[in-house]
Amino acid sequence: PPQIPIISAIIDPVFSYISSCLPPPVSNALLTLFTHVLALFSALIGLGSALISSDWDAQKIIPPLITVLAAYLALASAVRTATWFVRTTAWLVKWGIIAAALSAAAAWLFNLSANGGGIMPGLTATVL
Repeated sequence: PPQIPIISAIIDPVFSYISSCLPPPVSNALLTLFTHVLALFSALIGLGSALISSDWDAQKIIPPLITVLAAYLALASAVRTATWFVRTTAWLVKWGIIAAALSAAAAWLFNLSANGGGIMPGLTATVL
């Protein structure tokens, strides 16, 4: 998108503050996301102005249309990647806790049998 001085004057201090508060990978990801959103917005404006005009020239309509499609696909890919990351992390945490609980229970039971105690009939009374 072309440089607009008003937007640049507003956004530059915001991004300098964000980059000072956040780690570089997070601030770079936010900057990239904002750039894609701004490209999508400017392409939609360009496409709208090309469609509103009385003469429909393919050289005016196709480039904004391609830019809108590319920006949409980039944003959709970023959202799907973030969603996949969160779901995979939750799955790993859940099954890690389950595996750890089963391992701890097995270790506790094997420790009882190793000490000659065996599995006691009142196991629930011992646990509680």
